[in-house]
Parts: sequence; structure tokens; C-alpha cells
Amino acid sequence: MKILLVRPYYFSKLGNLEPLSLEYLGGLLKSLKIPYAYHDEYQNPIFNRKQRLIKRVIKEEFDWVGFSANASGTDYILSVCSAIKRLNPSIKTIIGGVVAELNPKELMKDPVDVIYYDNGLSSLKTLCLHNQDQQAWATIPGISYQENGQWVTHKKSPPINDFLVRPDRDPFYKYLDRNFIIFKGSHALMKTSFSCPHDCSFCCCRILNDGVYTERSLDDVIDEIKSIDHKRIWFIDDSFTLNAQRVIDFCHRIIDEKIDKRFACYSRADFVTSHPDLLPLMYEAGIRDLSIGLESADDETLDDYHKHISSTDNETAIRLLNENGITCTGLFVISPKATRASFRKLIRFIRKNNLLYVAFAVFTAYKGTEAYEEYKDKIIRYDSKVLDNYHLTMKPEAMSSFEFMLRMWSLYALTYPRILVRYLFKTADQPLRRGWI
Repeated sequence: MKILLVRPYYFSKLGNLEPLSLEYLGGLLKSLKIPYAYHDEYQNPIFNRKQRLIKRVIKEEFDWVGFSANASGTDYILSVCSAIKRLNPSIKTIIGGVVAELNPKELMKDPVDVIYYDNGLSSLKTLCLHNQDQQAWATIPGISYQENGQWVTHKKSPPINDFLVRPDRDPFYKYLDRNFIIFKGSHALMKTSFSCPHDCSFCCCRILNDGVYTERSLDDVIDEIKSIDHKRIWFIDDSFTLNAQRVIDFCHRIIDEKIDKRFACYSRADFVTSHPDLLPLMYEAGIRDLSIGLESADDETLDDYHKHISSTDNETAIRLLNENGITCTGLFVISPKATRASFRKLIRFIRKNNLLYVAFAVFTAYKGTEAYEEYKDKIIRYDSKVLDNYHLTMKPEAMSSFEFMLRMWSLYALTYPRILVRYLFKTADQPLRRGWI
């Protein structure tokens, strides 16, 4: 058995990140002593990427090709699977990832052999041990496959609170010089919890792990941090700060054990406003960057998104973080209901609150979310290439699609030059500093 693990390229203007999901698969295969290789399209030229991938699969005689799929790469992955099957039908194709877990029916196509949507890696371990013995597949939870022309689906395993293995970080170290978050440098990625208990209507992540929020043991988290040979680590949990006591315990462990690293993570404005006393401790422990889903400067839009916070809460959170030397990265989702006044209000909000780091996404109602059920009748385009938060899938209500996207991209034009100048002058990590320098 010889496996190629593939991360398809998808458009991202803000970073080139570690392929953590593939590295966990690599860690599993390494523990099973199964030969494998990575094919990360982010580290290869974009041109002729499909032909390059197919050529490698055939030339190096892989038995299995596994893909990590998100919504924007689905059509591309299916086309690659079709091409592989035309050249060598005996090669097995397997697809996992967010799309497989939330919408496995989207992947039930002839060139796909196995869809993996289970919680955790235990079923994948069993699948690898049985390889081509399809009779044994009948007992494996969380997979779907074709049998006699029909798709067989199995119930998932219970929610997990840990991984079976540590990730094989060889791709991270190999391509470290290409790894970056724009204006923030390279970061190793870590996941310390699963799912999220909040109910933001547009969020896919909260539905993962069967919607059950669980946490890895703090001992395991600390041990993994020590094992990472890199200064900066980004916790990619949906919200690292859901459990205040856990944050306190984490910070004390980092300080007591003299672990000298810098951490970034996702959080929420209501955590910051409810626990301002924790911010000095977080800073001392090395937590220097919180990405906050501010989403909008408009309270009505925040209510539509089920954020359960107000724009005033957001402003307070930004101020508290700035005062404690912690960078607030503001994440905004631009609604198709946005008016010209909404765009102007958002820019005023950013400038008023001295918010330097920002990122903007077009609201997209992904299948499997509450937002999709609410907006599906308004969707005008839904092919996978537009499911990247940079394209419209619904017609804007207050302006033409062209004007909406022009205003969307103008948000970057109005905010990123200042970030660039501050980055060049090495003052971007000073939240209380105003102006361009």
C-alpha cells in the first residue's frame, strides 16, 4: 500500500499555511509503517497543477490518492479523480475534509472510491489496515463507498476529544521559508479542541465533531507545544478562549515551564469584555494576537448572524486588547444586504477603533449550515470555485454585483496600505500606536 496525500490549491490572498490536516494523516500512516508522500499544491506552480498531480500519481505508482476537500476545491478534486481513473482504474481515491463531513452526498460520484466523514482517525486506521479488502469495510464507521453500483453509508463514531497521533510536520519544516500569514510571518498550526458551542448561523466549524465541543488534555497540548521547533504557534480552534479556567491553567503552565513562544488564536469579543483581568496574564504567557469575529459594525447584521454581541461589545474588546498590548485582528463578513452606508460605516468603525489588522469575507451560505437553509432560495450561483468567501453567491440587495465587489475590494485598498507601512517600520505589533508609522 502506497498513499499520496493531496492538499489542492484554493485561492487565499492572506497566507500560505501548514497543511495540518494532511500532517495528521501522515502521522497516522507513519505509525502504521505505510509508505506515503505529500503533494501540497501550495508549494508548486499553479500552472498545469492538475497535469502535474496526475503525472506524479501514475509515475510513482501510488495505490491510493487521498484528498483533503473544502467547498471551493470539490469540482477540481472530482475532475482529478476522473482523470486518474481513466489512466489506471485500479488506483483508489478517497476524499475527506470539511465537505466530506458536512455534505458527503456532494462527493458521491463514480470516480470516488471512499468518502471519509468520521470523527477522528480511528476508522481511517482500520481502513488502512484492511486496504483493498472491501468486505472488511462493512464494519468501519464514518465511511461511504460504492457496492454493486449503490453508495453504502455508515454511521459515524462518537465525538472525539483527541487525535490518535501527533502530526508529521515534515512539510512545515521543509517549506518553512514559504509559510506565512500576511504581515505576521510564519506560524506552526495546532488544534487543541473540536467544534464550538456557539450558534453563528454561517459557521461550518461548529457543526464538526457532531456539533459537540470537546478539548484535548492540557498536558498533551503543552507536550506538543514543546515538540514544535518554531517560535510562533497559531491555535486554529474555532475559539481557543471558550473555557476561561482552561486559559488560566494554560497561561500558568507556559509561564511556570518557561516556554518562550508567541501564540495567536481565535477568540470572541464577549470573552474579552467578560475577562479583562485575564489579558495581562495572557500577554505574559505569550498570547499576543487574537483574531476576533467582529463580523460587522452594524447591530442588525450581528443579530442576523446570531453573534449575540453588539457593536459596542466589539469596540470595548478592541480597546481592551489594545491597552494590554495584544493585537486584535478583526474578521468581518460582508452581508449581501450591505448598503453603501454599511461600507462607509465599516471603514469609520475600523478607523475610530484604531484597528490595524483586518480581513474581509463575502457572506457565503454553506450547505449544512443554518444560513444555507435561510438563504438557499436567494442563491444564484453555487459552483465550487465561488465558495471561497471572495465571490458572490447571492445577488446583493442594495446595489449591483459589480458595485458590491468593487466596494468589497476597496475595503482592502483603504486598510492594507497602512498595515504594509507599519510592517515595514516594524511598528505593526504596537496596538496603541496610531497613524501610518
